[in-house]
Amino acid sequence: TFWSNGKSIRSSFSTTIGPMFNALDWLTIYGGLGYGYSKLYWQDIDNSWAIISDHSHSGLVIEAGFMTQWKSLIFSVGVATICFHTASQNISLGYVF
Repeated sequence: TFWSNGKSIRSSFSTTIGPMFNALDWLTIYGGLGYGYSKLYWQDIDNSWAIISDHSHSGLVIEAGFMTQWKSLIFSVGVATICFHTASQNISLGYVF
């Protein structure tokens, strides 16, 4: 029996590698494969943390997205999934120097 105190936290990590293709002069498409995890923890009434295995996943990460550049700024949007159990949206802003 688990007695939760109502507190929860999520821990996530992923790393990928993959190609980028220039689809148009202003648009780059990227994709990647790698490894990652997303773990959900609940705290019990004794302030100990327990991993909730039904909502925690690890393994293959697949990602895809688009990038565009304006002057020295790069904008990117994409999606990633861990073993097709999670989905995360990524928005990035970068600077080329």
